[in-house]
Amino acid sequence: MVPRGSPELKIFETFFESAPPRSGQIRDTQREYLSARTASQVGSTVWCRSRACQPRLLAIASNDTERYLPTMSTDFPGPHRR
Repeated sequence: MVPRGSPELKIFETFFESAPPRSGQIRDTQREYLSARTASQVGSTVWCRSRACQPRLLAIASNDTERYLPTMSTDFPGPHRR
């Protein structure tokens, strides 16, 4: 886990502040940070953040540039309530 306020998280700053889940291509610096060993193979991603106090990021990557497009739905259902 990277501590809150760490300089390396600056590349995700606006995403953590207000961005909804997103899909498509990401900046080279973000791609390299998330998957340094395989960054050149990442064609598209889908990612979302936690709304908890500590920022958390879930990123799923594909080598297919058409797998995750900005136009695809990124709606995730909330927890089921009884």
